[in-house]
Amino acid sequence: MTEKNLFSPNDTGRGIIQFQYQISSQLLDIHLTGLSEEEYHWRPAARGLHVSKDSGIWLADWPESESYEIGPPSIAWLTWHIIYWWSMVLDHSFGDETLQRQAVL
Repeated sequence: MTEKNLFSPNDTGRGIIQFQYQISSQLLDIHLTGLSEEEYHWRPAARGLHVSKDSGIWLADWPESESYEIGPPSIAWLTWHIIYWWSMVLDHSFGDETLQRQAVL
C-alpha cells in the first residue's frame, strides 16, 4: 500500500499550515464540545499545570521542565497550550516573531 501525499508540490507553506490548523480545530471540536467549565478546570492531581485567574485574567502555569514529575495538566491548560502553540506558529511563520508567551492569554 502506498502512502498518499495530501499536499501537491505547488502547495505553499501557508496552505499546509492552514490545513493542519483545520484538522487540529476539528479534533478539538470533537473532544471539547459539551465540556462544562468545571470539567475544563478539573485538576487530575494535586500537582500539575493549570490556569488560574489573576486580576480577572486567566494565566497559564509555565513548567520549569518537561519532566513527568511536574504532574498532569488540566484540560484548561492543554487548551491554552494549543492556542499558545498555534499563535507562535503563525507569528513565526507570517508575523514579526515578537510574540511572547505571556501575551497569549
